[in-house]
Amino acid sequence: ATVNTTTGARISELGWSGSGGGWSNSSFGTTNFNTLPSWQVGTGVPTTINHRLVPDIAAQADGSGGAFYLFYNGGLYGVNGTSCSSPYLTSSFATLEQRLALLGLTVAGPAGRLGRVANLIYAMNGRADVWYDVTSGSSNGTLPSGATSNAAVGWDFETGWGAPNFDALYNVLATRPVSGTVTLQNYPPGPTGVTVTVKLYQAGTSILVDTQTTTLNSSGAFTVNSQAPSGNYDIYVKTSHWLRKKVTNQSFGLNGVSGLAYSLPNGDVNGDNSVSLADFGQLKLAYGSTSSSGNWNPNADLDGNGSVGLSDFGILKLNYGKSGD
Repeated sequence: ATVNTTTGARISELGWSGSGGGWSNSSFGTTNFNTLPSWQVGTGVPTTINHRLVPDIAAQADGSGGAFYLFYNGGLYGVNGTSCSSPYLTSSFATLEQRLALLGLTVAGPAGRLGRVANLIYAMNGRADVWYDVTSGSSNGTLPSGATSNAAVGWDFETGWGAPNFDALYNVLATRPVSGTVTLQNYPPGPTGVTVTVKLYQAGTSILVDTQTTTLNSSGAFTVNSQAPSGNYDIYVKTSHWLRKKVTNQSFGLNGVSGLAYSLPNGDVNGDNSVSLADFGQLKLAYGSTSSSGNWNPNADLDGNGSVGLSDFGILKLNYGKSGD
């Protein structure tokens, strides 16, 4: 790897001449052990070689002064080789599992477990945010077919998918969607572009865990992403002059939560989550105004027609006395 000596940012990586990949033509005593797994697919993975192909991914193994450094007996030593990169990858995956366990998340088995990690690796094949695709470099050895092992775009026999970015991999697994639809009552223009705030509270409590904001599409649909710990949540939505509503006790795990549905009453001009005399007073102050008026209040334009008039008072009257969740 070549890096920026000031920031440490990667500039490029080159497949090491001391690395190697390929396959074995041996059956290892069984007929099924050394066959191409169903999950080993993706850009660059050969489909005509019915053997387990290696490598899956790559890690730093050689460099000027050492690929890795260790302190021993008060001294700093640089070391090279796959004997370093292998435990580096193992410990990095272990750290990833610990981070997921803190969120109560699991890919397979108990919290934090990734299961057979090869499934996860190939499920994310070609993701530029997760793998740094090493496309240059060649091994000193040759493949069983006699061809040279060269790095290339996508998977290759030199570096697999390339070097992993474990922070990015964590973010992919830890970030899950919260999605649903919002019906905005008494609003002829429709929901397109209306800002909605989504809040996750621990179920049955007032403990706020996460807040995310997005806009609605023409169908009132929304999706936000959260890294909240796995668990059960009361999920609230609120928009400008509509009352807040919630869906209670939703399980939020590795796949997030979907299918939430909300219908929000209109008329909360002052944003206090109730429709009362205070909203009537705000509406009265803005009566007759448009966006160019000095007394314009966009939250008083309840019907979204660009002016504050009798129809807005009608909406407020319809929902007078109501409070949100």
